[in-house]
Amino acid sequence: MPEEKEISPDIVQILREILRWSRFENFPKLRKILLDNLKTDQEKLVYELTNGENSRPDVAKQTDVPDSTVRNWWEKWYNLGILEPSGKRKGRPQKIMALEDMGIEVPKIPPKKLEVKQEKVAKAEPQPTQESEAQKSGEGNA
Repeated sequence: MPEEKEISPDIVQILREILRWSRFENFPKLRKILLDNLKTDQEKLVYELTNGENSRPDVAKQTDVPDSTVRNWWEKWYNLGILEPSGKRKGRPQKIMALEDMGIEVPKIPPKKLEVKQEKVAKAEPQPTQESEAQKSGEGNA
């Protein structure tokens, strides 16, 4: 077995500087790839929510995008290199760079339609009958 050696602080500093310049040099290329492949608000939202913690069903539910579509997008984006394995949860992908960090606006998550919930509540509540309305107004007491 080879002997493990510690990396000197000078080498670590040099590696960090190389990484910083490499990112800087490739920033426009990455931005173009993101803009070319995340054309809709839904794609941008799914990408942004791909943070290494959210599961595919979680992302699908939050964005109203079918789970199968999220799966297809994740596979495509992983192959493009804009997703990487999560450092937080095994088996989940994470974006390599936040859209805001790339100067790309992140759409808001659409609010769930309150009208639908209110309609369900209204249907569940018993509706007053004419007889009960008459009793409340005193017309039934003669």
